[in-house]
Amino acid sequence: LGPIGVDTAEPFRKVARKFAGIARQRGARPVFFMTWAYTDRPEMTARLNQAYSAIGRELDAEVVPVGLAFATVTVERPDIPLRIADGSHPTLAGTYLAACTFFAALHRQSPEGLEYDAGLNEETAAYLQRVAWKTVQDFASREAEWTFSDWSGPPIPVRSYIPVVRDSTTPIVIVMHGASRDAPRYYDNWKRLAVTNGFVAVVPYLSQHDFPGSAHYNLGNVFDTDRGLQHEKADWTFSLIEPLFDEVRRRTGGGQDNYVLYGHSAGSQFVHRFMYYVPEARVHRFIAANAGWYTMPDFSVEYPYGLRNAGIEKDALPGILAKPLILLQGNADIDVNADKLRKTPEAERQGPNRLER
Repeated sequence: LGPIGVDTAEPFRKVARKFAGIARQRGARPVFFMTWAYTDRPEMTARLNQAYSAIGRELDAEVVPVGLAFATVTVERPDIPLRIADGSHPTLAGTYLAACTFFAALHRQSPEGLEYDAGLNEETAAYLQRVAWKTVQDFASREAEWTFSDWSGPPIPVRSYIPVVRDSTTPIVIVMHGASRDAPRYYDNWKRLAVTNGFVAVVPYLSQHDFPGSAHYNLGNVFDTDRGLQHEKADWTFSLIEPLFDEVRRRTGGGQDNYVLYGHSAGSQFVHRFMYYVPEARVHRFIAANAGWYTMPDFSVEYPYGLRNAGIEKDALPGILAKPLILLQGNADIDVNADKLRKTPEAERQGPNRLER
């Protein structure tokens, strides 16, 4: 129980730090062997995963997810015993699965097709090879920082969390950060929710450098603010989201048909305007939290506070308003002098504070 025992978790971390340091002093690369749950305690898998992943991140060390491979085989193929009668130590098949997982992690290649089968039958060995490779791939991509470039705008740094156990019904939530552009904080908050509830969390970072001010972020860069002309749709910031969803689907190996789009503060403004300008988007639910002001569905009010001269057709509005939009607002968010609260006359007409607006 070393990494997860009440009395042993901290000693485990202390010793891990010590031996990782010794390994690096000798010019070696520390690698952690994530162990598996006991037969009668399958709940250990999640805790072992969390403990080994945490120490791996802390020490910038590789973790070989043998325990996750064990969990997959235990569920999918209970006819292949991985533990001996004591419920802890591995059988020949369990040892072979661990070896295949190490091969995949250390060599960055699939063990599928390896001739050595440890005396197991061909079908069993091939299956364990497949599980090992998929587990390593999933673990490597599960919590990741990557760059998305498959759109017409600048490269976008992205942080994502992908549950190990998932299928085509696992929800995907794309989270748009606020005006402070502190994407890491949003990721940390949403990752905790994703771990607990089993969904994919994706947080793109739209920097102030590449998307300066509210025109390029909150308003989606639909219009050239200097000339008042509408940009080509490919140049809209809104045009990032759909291809990003496609890339996330590819990375997860899922067949999800839709996603949730959440935004907070400036991100909330982005989300509700995205609904206007990309009505064909595959969004299952829009969630706009704590926006400072809105583009109201009112053609008598000039854009961006309303839809007059917004480039939105009146006959499109009923379909847009039929979309599943959730507005979140704190009951105590009533400070009329709140930071970044817009104070223009048009915004003031929507109300004196975020809650009223």
